[in-house]
Amino acid sequence: MAEKNLLKGFTITTPDSYQIRGMFFSPAIQPKRQVLIVLGRNELPYKYLELYEELNALGYLICVYDHRGQGFNEHLTPPPAKCHIDSFDTYADDFMQVLSSLDSSIPCSVLAVSMGCLVVLRSMQLHPVRKLVDNVIFVSPFLGLKQPVPHFLIALIAKFKEKLTNIIYHEKNSFFYPHDVFMERVVGINANTHDRNRNEVYYSLYRKFPETRLGGVTTNWLLAALKCLKQVNCKDYKLDLPALFLIAENDNIVNSNKALKFIQLLNNSNKQIEYSIIKNSLHDILIEEDNFRNEAVKSIKDFLARDFSMKS
Repeated sequence: MAEKNLLKGFTITTPDSYQIRGMFFSPAIQPKRQVLIVLGRNELPYKYLELYEELNALGYLICVYDHRGQGFNEHLTPPPAKCHIDSFDTYADDFMQVLSSLDSSIPCSVLAVSMGCLVVLRSMQLHPVRKLVDNVIFVSPFLGLKQPVPHFLIALIAKFKEKLTNIIYHEKNSFFYPHDVFMERVVGINANTHDRNRNEVYYSLYRKFPETRLGGVTTNWLLAALKCLKQVNCKDYKLDLPALFLIAENDNIVNSNKALKFIQLLNNSNKQIEYSIIKNSLHDILIEEDNFRNEAVKSIKDFLARDFSMKS
């Protein structure tokens, strides 16, 4: 199991004295490349052990960390089950802190999932990520909300709700959806995968580590996400690194059409952008049934195996 390859946990203290916790999973040989995993919202470092094991076998060192306020990190609100953030720029700054701490003598790739994709894309607007990274992989990228309502209208509703909650209940950082507590998702009903076994393994982690559970997002988190989506989804966004996007055709969490439009814009200026649509897959491609997951993992392995020593 990949757990046996756990080199060590690590802790990075940010400039505002917050502690970011993460883990290294090491190959049995001298690593030829390191892959920094940037998780999605409310995910755990252990979620993708199967993938780490496969990449370790190819000589890749895996580094994975928890986002601020999530996983094994200190949560940010009472009660701690709320998913909250002040700004996605904070997530981006934390990502840069972790990235900068890695061994610069080992070539580095980034593999981001869902919300993690938006975090990495925003960080590339704010920080010199390209100096430290050879290539990036985006899995089920969060580049638009699934809801058919325009983003600006959702933002107006969120701002109104936030003010109303403060006035009536004197409550800050409230759930956007009332009582949006943590609940396990059921395959065939509301799960993000078709695979019953992988879904069970995933949620068993939350039973083992109940302190890591998060429910829904706060109104402020939603507003922060909408602001970041607007900042990243701009016509002059530049992504001048080789990049692979893996899109779930039947994504039930994020708006895959928004991601495809974003990729089309990028292709106008960067011919090193590739994408693959995983037919019939739900959002959690990396813990999907084998017929979906194998296609995605092969694409990841093939992409990482290329020679990226000469950056554009």
